[in-house]
Amino acid sequence: MSEKLAAGPNAASLPQIADLQRAVPLVSRLRKKLGWLVMDRSALSDVGESALGYLNMLFLFDSVVYLRSLASLRKHQAALVEIYEAVGSLDAAIAVASYREEFARTARPAREDERRLKFSSLYHPLLAAPVSNAFELIERSALIAGPNMAGKTVFIRTIGLNVILAQTLNFCCADAAIVPRAIVRSSIRREDSVQAGESYFFAEIQQILNFLKTEGDGRRYMFLIDEIYRGTNTIERIAASAAVLRHLALTQMVLATTHDVELQELLSASFDLAHFSDQVVDGRYTFDYQIHPGPARSRNAIKLLEISGYPPAIVREAENLAARATQLDSIPES
Repeated sequence: MSEKLAAGPNAASLPQIADLQRAVPLVSRLRKKLGWLVMDRSALSDVGESALGYLNMLFLFDSVVYLRSLASLRKHQAALVEIYEAVGSLDAAIAVASYREEFARTARPAREDERRLKFSSLYHPLLAAPVSNAFELIERSALIAGPNMAGKTVFIRTIGLNVILAQTLNFCCADAAIVPRAIVRSSIRREDSVQAGESYFFAEIQQILNFLKTEGDGRRYMFLIDEIYRGTNTIERIAASAAVLRHLALTQMVLATTHDVELQELLSASFDLAHFSDQVVDGRYTFDYQIHPGPARSRNAIKLLEISGYPPAIVREAENLAARATQLDSIPES
């Protein structure tokens, strides 16, 4: 394999090909010494293979050649390791190039030590028909609001995936990208555990506690949090969310999603506010999946019940209760 790779053209001046070309004489010498061991015996006829088998039993050719080759292999061990690493590096480069070729648009990211994030025409690498967005944060965090199904969770996943692609494969699914040198940690998909006796909310508490425990370890992080503390009541959810997010954002970059209008107001001083929106067209919801600056005001949960075919009486009662809650800040007991 290494000889075939070395024999090919090196128009791109790849260092791996150059290393293999320099190793060709050594590989040829070792091949001659190991010829008996590396022979492709499956290509022989049944008679030839049987004859070689009997000769090997009589004269122990395999053992003799193996013992004679050990000294040469030990002598050139470092060079052989370099050959394997060069072939492996080429294989990885081909895999990355093939993967990158699948995308219509990619960009080589600029990486910075500061808390700076900027994308032009950013899109999700796994969606068949992704919607592009522009986004920028400079020494700030972001709170992203909006109605159900509008794209909040997909957007922070898109950010996380592209930051990881930038750090590992050196490209982003965007027209241009600037990313921080940061470890991506997420609290997006959370599950309860019947076996461990842990509720959804407790699982989320533990996950975000792990984020807080990174304080003081000297590393930079990017925290992605989807609908923080949605497993508990409204008053405590908003209070705990505001306290935790504000604390995390003191030293790290945080991108969090929420349905709570009140949380936007509490964090407006330390977070950039952004939102996704929805539209009702011909009795059905549509979404443009574009992120917009500023807080979100629209809600669509009850409207989704109506469009999904819930009984009108339930929808009307829900709307009345929501209107009363908006005025009184709580839904009275019936």
